[in-house]
Amino acid sequence: MLQPWDKPLLLLKSTRIIEMNAPLPSAALLHQNALARIEEGDLNSAQALLKDALRLAPDSLAAYSTLVRVSQQLGRLAEAKSHCERLIELAPDDPSLVLWLGWLNFELESFDEAKSCAAYVEDAALGRSRDALRLLIFACGRSGDWHRAAIAFEKLTALHPDGIDEIVESAFGAFADHLLKRYHARAFADVVDLGRQMPSQFASAKCMTVDQVAFAVSDSCLRLGQYGEAIRALEDRIPATGGPQLPKPVLASARSLCLVTSLMPSRLAIQKRAVKSWLELGAQVISLNAAHERTILEGTFPDVQFVTAPRHAEGRFGKPYVYVHDMMTVLADAPTRTVGLINADIVLSPKAGPLLDKALAETRATLVCGHRYNVDTIDRADAPDSGAQIYEGGYDWFLFSPESAIVYMDAPFIFGGPWWDIWLPACALSSKITVSMVRDSVAFHEYHEQRWDETMYRELGQDFIRTMTATSRQGEGRFNMRLSELLGTAHALFENDKPSAQKFSWLSPLLRSLIALDSCVL
Repeated sequence: MLQPWDKPLLLLKSTRIIEMNAPLPSAALLHQNALARIEEGDLNSAQALLKDALRLAPDSLAAYSTLVRVSQQLGRLAEAKSHCERLIELAPDDPSLVLWLGWLNFELESFDEAKSCAAYVEDAALGRSRDALRLLIFACGRSGDWHRAAIAFEKLTALHPDGIDEIVESAFGAFADHLLKRYHARAFADVVDLGRQMPSQFASAKCMTVDQVAFAVSDSCLRLGQYGEAIRALEDRIPATGGPQLPKPVLASARSLCLVTSLMPSRLAIQKRAVKSWLELGAQVISLNAAHERTILEGTFPDVQFVTAPRHAEGRFGKPYVYVHDMMTVLADAPTRTVGLINADIVLSPKAGPLLDKALAETRATLVCGHRYNVDTIDRADAPDSGAQIYEGGYDWFLFSPESAIVYMDAPFIFGGPWWDIWLPACALSSKITVSMVRDSVAFHEYHEQRWDETMYRELGQDFIRTMTATSRQGEGRFNMRLSELLGTAHALFENDKPSAQKFSWLSPLLRSLIALDSCVL
């Protein structure tokens, strides 16, 4: 019988080890293995396997198609576009591939190329006219080509009158994004021209950004001395009783609250429940996302205002996490009395109203933090026998004033990763801002397996030590003194070492205890 050392091994680029005398895997088998990796959520390994498959079968339509999809999901849009162009070379008579290329160009903000793809599909495939016109409307909206968008809307209305309302609601964000960008750039003449060119179909739009667009156009008219046009820009938003007609919340009394999160293109059902719970409590909702995620999510969350993140952390941590600093920049400009950060899968109880009002009253000079309660199913979260368990390992929602957002901007942390939620109250206390903790069971989270990336946990933990050491040394008072001592110990332990996440984890509970000592319970 052969001994283990008699069997030479070969390490393949796909990281799998096989015997040298065994047959090399076929392209079909590699593709099959890639699909299995996709199911497991390991997209990087899937991409490597697909590239191996295409070296063996460079004309495989199936492998190229899957590779485009995986590259797109990873946010590697330029790669996805290149692979899609190769796919079109292999199957030039398939208009759906050109349409796919068009949406990739849209995500890359190559709007002229996206419009060319849409025009080609509209001419070449009558059966795909609706899809082509939809892409054309989005690309024209984001690029300011609104005259052409209006023509596309007319064609689409004639072809599919029953589906036009859905297109109107989902496409308005693309138009609003372009107009508001010009407004924030103080290009007031452009904003006025865009307001005149707004396709008539949007008169029926009910999404939250309609009012922002109306006020941006009106303000631009005022700044240009066009007072009559300023009034006309607001006419549809002002009822007979006078005053702006803002979107009506589900509850009778809207709260002056804007919540910012970063929605994910996965676990959509629970996020829909979460967003619905926030809206029903009278909050406005903004989601900060990488451009390619925003494109995927906008149609699914029509009542959420999406903002494109100026950067993301995919190059560092493999996913397009957005930065807390950039979320604070959005919050600082919010027109509401109170702003907040909340994790995307946190469902607020309908019973949270009175406590939320109490919290909102505190936020002028206070940071309010809330724990979540884990439940097996969100449907029975408020039931007495739900088994809800408080999670004290961190905080899932925060409320504060937009003016104080500047205090929290100096943050190297990413939303959705570790340490940012501990850093926020530590930063507040270090700056002599009162911290109030909410321990009532008003925020619920449906249990799911948590997969921590050890590298992320360690690196961001070291960022925490570095950032807060400098802050605490400059500050005064009991909290800064205790924090400086604790971080000095941590720094001495880890100065010449790269600790594992397990070794590093002792710091987090000590920091939470330190924060609790100087906080009050709301």
